[in-house]
Amino acid sequence: MTYFKKMFFTIASAIVIGFVVFGSVFLVFINHNAIQKEMILAETDFNNALSVLNSQMVQVSNIEDDYVNFFSNNTTIKNASQLAIIEGSTIYASEKFKSPYYRDLFMKIPADELKHAKTVEDGTYIMVSQFTSNQKLKVVYFHSLEPMNDYIGKMNQYYRISLIVFIVIAMIVSYIIVQFLINPINTLAKGIEHVRKDRTFILESNTEDEFTPVIQAFNTMNSEITTYIENIEEKQRLQELFLLNFAHEIKTPLTSIIGYAQLIQLKYSDNKSALQELGYIETEGYRLRDISVNLMKLQSTDQNLLKIEPIDISTIGQDLALIIKPYPQCEMILELEDGFILADYELILMCYHNLISNSIKAAASTIRMIGIHKDKDQYELRFIDNGIGMNEKELKRIFEPFYKIRKLESQETSTGLGLYIVQKIVEAHNGTIITSSEPGKGTTVTIILKGVSHEETSV
Repeated sequence: MTYFKKMFFTIASAIVIGFVVFGSVFLVFINHNAIQKEMILAETDFNNALSVLNSQMVQVSNIEDDYVNFFSNNTTIKNASQLAIIEGSTIYASEKFKSPYYRDLFMKIPADELKHAKTVEDGTYIMVSQFTSNQKLKVVYFHSLEPMNDYIGKMNQYYRISLIVFIVIAMIVSYIIVQFLINPINTLAKGIEHVRKDRTFILESNTEDEFTPVIQAFNTMNSEITTYIENIEEKQRLQELFLLNFAHEIKTPLTSIIGYAQLIQLKYSDNKSALQELGYIETEGYRLRDISVNLMKLQSTDQNLLKIEPIDISTIGQDLALIIKPYPQCEMILELEDGFILADYELILMCYHNLISNSIKAAASTIRMIGIHKDKDQYELRFIDNGIGMNEKELKRIFEPFYKIRKLESQETSTGLGLYIVQKIVEAHNGTIITSSEPGKGTTVTIILKGVSHEETSV
């Protein structure tokens, strides 16, 4: 879950929970007040009815007749139909309260001004009971709570609707709050992305808050890193310039040394010791000259000097087959899908040549060259040999300049720049190089370059 979602759900949940708690407390308060109000109203009605009964019942001899007259003629008592008069086992009440259920209920109700809510067959009531002043009659009053229940039901319904509306509002408000809170983080993230493309980019803060020191620290760090990188790049440029000049200047005297060594060998052709020593001079001269040549080749990997053009893979395969022809101990197997790559022909041929040369030096008897279309605009060329292979530690260092794996005599004449040049050429073409190897089983080098279709080359 993203940081935005975490903050959004946290704030929205806090707002909704707060509303639920407040709403619940509010509903409890409303329910309590409503019940208290109904209790007071029930007691008032009952006292009014009891006062009238006390004043009338003492003057009559027939309770049932007076009860009938009381209910039919006394309009001053509210909810008179909710009254019941009990004399022993006889109940005088409206037809509603003459059922066995209510008879049993009336007999169990104590006459001590009991006031409590009770749910019966046809609803919920507040029951109030008391004897008349002559202690002969027990009066029970049923005060209906249905209006209150309807009111509370409506309040609960309003609460549920309000909760839904509030959840929607809470989500909108939470979204706005979270956007406001993470805006500095987004600004910082976008700044980092800009810095990746432009190291001179400076983040600006339009507010004075807790993130302002963070943005200022980022700008300071970026400035220091930019200066550090520029210094490294300048040193690297000077080193490359020095190596290029050195390679160019040393090539001519090395050629002279090799030439003189060969002339002296002709003069002392009968002296085996001298010939052997002169052979060492000649071999080392060739090795140093190869180093100077390779250093100059590195200069040509500059992207600004590349001559990019569509190259037919089959043409490259044919040229590589000619390159390996002088090495009968090694067989090349070509498995190439038709296609074109966008590359500098001379450099890419040098790249593949170096890979083949390394495989031969690693005592490979077979080199498989597999070419496939990786995607619509990519072509993958894989070199698989069955040479001595490398362990993981050696594999990690193969692209280091002047690094050599001293397992074969053929490596003694190597400059250690071959794979370093391969990597530089691939990088100059914005390509990808992947290596894998296992001791005793061989090495696989995969190079992925931009490819084009035959139709595009015809345009």
